[in-house]
Amino acid sequence: MGHCYSRNISTVDDDDEIPSATAQLPHRSHQNHHQTSSSSSIPQSPATSEVNPYNISPFQSPLPAGVAPSPARTPGRKFKWPFPPPSPAKPIMAALRRRRGTAPHPRDGPIPEDSEAGGSGGGIGERLDKNFGFAKNFEGKYELGREVGRGHFGHTCWAKAKKGKIKGQTVAVKIISKSKMTSALSIEDVRREVKLLKALSGHSHMVKFYDVFEDSDNVFVVMELCEGGELLDSILARGGRYPEAEAKRILVQILSATAFFHLQGVVHRDLKPENFLFTSKNEDAVLKVIDFGLSDYARFDQRLNDVVGSAYYVAPEVLHRSYSTEADIWSIGVISYILLCGSRPFYGRTESAIFRCVLRANPNFDDLPWPSISPIAKDFVKRLLNKDHRKRMTAAQALAHPWLRDENPGLLLDFSIYKLVKSYIRASPFRRAALKSLSKAIPEEELVFLKAQFMLLEPEDGGLHLHNFTTALTRYATDAMIESRLPDILNMMQPLAHKKLDFEEFCAASVSVYQLEALEEWEQIATVAFEHFESEGSRAISVQELAEEMSLGPNAYPLLKDWIRSLDGKLNFLGYAKFLHGVTMAPVKRRVFKTNNEMAVELAKYTADLSSKFCKERGVFTVVLSGGDLIAWLWKLLEAPYIDSIEWSKWHIFWVDERVCAWDHADSNYKLAYDGFLSKVPIPAENIYAIDNGLGAEGNAELAAERYEECLKQKVNQNIIRTYKSSGFPQFDLQLLGMGPDGHMASLFPGHAQINEKVKWVTSITDSPKPPSKRITLTLPVINCASYNVMAVCDKEQADSVAAALNHTKDLPAGRLTADVEVVWFLDQAAASKLPHGWCSIL
Repeated sequence: MGHCYSRNISTVDDDDEIPSATAQLPHRSHQNHHQTSSSSSIPQSPATSEVNPYNISPFQSPLPAGVAPSPARTPGRKFKWPFPPPSPAKPIMAALRRRRGTAPHPRDGPIPEDSEAGGSGGGIGERLDKNFGFAKNFEGKYELGREVGRGHFGHTCWAKAKKGKIKGQTVAVKIISKSKMTSALSIEDVRREVKLLKALSGHSHMVKFYDVFEDSDNVFVVMELCEGGELLDSILARGGRYPEAEAKRILVQILSATAFFHLQGVVHRDLKPENFLFTSKNEDAVLKVIDFGLSDYARFDQRLNDVVGSAYYVAPEVLHRSYSTEADIWSIGVISYILLCGSRPFYGRTESAIFRCVLRANPNFDDLPWPSISPIAKDFVKRLLNKDHRKRMTAAQALAHPWLRDENPGLLLDFSIYKLVKSYIRASPFRRAALKSLSKAIPEEELVFLKAQFMLLEPEDGGLHLHNFTTALTRYATDAMIESRLPDILNMMQPLAHKKLDFEEFCAASVSVYQLEALEEWEQIATVAFEHFESEGSRAISVQELAEEMSLGPNAYPLLKDWIRSLDGKLNFLGYAKFLHGVTMAPVKRRVFKTNNEMAVELAKYTADLSSKFCKERGVFTVVLSGGDLIAWLWKLLEAPYIDSIEWSKWHIFWVDERVCAWDHADSNYKLAYDGFLSKVPIPAENIYAIDNGLGAEGNAELAAERYEECLKQKVNQNIIRTYKSSGFPQFDLQLLGMGPDGHMASLFPGHAQINEKVKWVTSITDSPKPPSKRITLTLPVINCASYNVMAVCDKEQADSVAAALNHTKDLPAGRLTADVEVVWFLDQAAASKLPHGWCSIL
């Protein structure tokens, strides 16, 4: 079984880097599937770097918001999003004690195998109700034999049935000690596992459940005995990998079981080779999925947030604490990778390094044996290991992939179809027209899956009504599906009671934009779809109407304006592509302070909190400074407790703009920042990246801009600066900005052409309305890609511009400010004096 991780942040050691060398396959002594060992058993494949950071494309959608060795046989470790500490001592034990409800153990060290980690059941555990209501006569029905497995939460024995339908048959009995059920959570885990085993037992690739008993000391779960050993043992026996033909046979069985329990609304959360057993030693033995101890119900309208599982197989969104059934698909992707090449796609010396690799690195498909593996097999694995969970295939879709099609897998109903159809029938006519155009460009290979799903719904007279969806779901329903409340979605599909979907409209309703984006031919698909949209479904649309279509507020108007052609008021190609997958706008917060001191205190706390967050998550903190009065508001960072507690060595300083003048000139933003702040904090000099303004008053602003853009790209290559996934622009962690009385920010002024720059990272200006006339500035797309943007304004002279910028009534650069996570305006009462009543409270 994998592990449950706690939610407390701990530091990450500097040595938790992503390794670049392939580890050798060590010898593994035989172990049963219930045991846990810290020894590695599968070689590691070096991870490749992230995608080209300079690839700027309108076709890519933004990533979803935020968003245990064994293979997984290392101890579980407690960590706070997104990285755990590398040390397996007290934090690990504390995390497991919270789940098991045990008292502190006197030893520090790796997680004990069995009763060592458990308490005696005293204290709170004695007051818990451990009566499950199960039958009491286990010994009267079964003769218990030798032990065949042992794990953290129980042990498994061989047994023979004395009476009943399976009289004389050998079975496996999982024995869970009630003395270890010392918390309400551990009791609920057992109750839920039994429920799931009973509900899912009918599938051919699920381990059969026979019965459950209890006495005063134990719970006895009677299951099918699988004598063929773990999938992991089979992989190792074959030299670390399977031939493609045999790998396909294994994966069809894994996906068949997964598609079944996903349709029931169940997410396993710990799929790995150890949790698949063969029924016998025969070559054609059936594979069964086991161990639902970490499984849970996943309702269609909710996301799970417990960080559980096994490190090498855990999905990125699990580390981000927002996931559903797609996390199991990632785990199957890891298993697929191992089956085909014999090494893990993600590796690290500690779990911290593994998680870092899972979040940041891409699997290596270049080294041996991948050149000898078919391109279609590689496509299959890549579509399971997409870091964006929305772009991954579902289990049912994976069974319909061309690589597996010749195995004649029986296809199951895919619940994702219900969610897509529900959204489609509740969408606006304009949105439905866009999706109809997209469905006409779907490649034939992708239509195979939709045709199969259409037939599984048993259409009548060539179309589908609500009762077709109801009947199909009822046909597959188990108690697990009722528990996960998946049928509730039918209440949201009532418009289908009076509407029929033919196959063409069913394709429009069931197409996933995100999964199409994962295809290599996505740009061609989008281009063809736009041509259909132009000829059949497009119409003039206003910025306000488009914002309403996408559930965006007025702060999105400047962005959406670029998506509409001025010639005819219709969506251009960029607008169509973006409209298909949607845009999320960061929230804009406003904080008004009575005194300058209170504002400085809050700004220091906000900055220090983000410093702590990013230093722990990334190991660096990238900060962009501006000129003007902003530096004066940072003085609280120079005092206790911040001056001594902030990890200054991890700060990297950049500038949003600069004037073309000597560095020591009074107009220099660098000099302003150095004199007022940088000279008073221990940030290493090599971590300060000033814009090259040492060219004098007659200097070349365009050349300085080009040099600074090259500097930023160099820091991207060094993994100091991240890139924004959907555009490739640099993404700074925090930008501290100011605004002029005319609403300008950085050196972007109202009415200047530089505001509309969409390609460059850094641009120059030679006609600034404020002296000096020559300036260098980050472009608006780069500014708006920052994770956090702070705008600090403290002057009554700027009150009108503050109100205009926050109300979006004037085309001001500051009014177009957004961010990836949030924008926060820090205002004094004078600057906020023209804001409408109730827009913000005074702090």
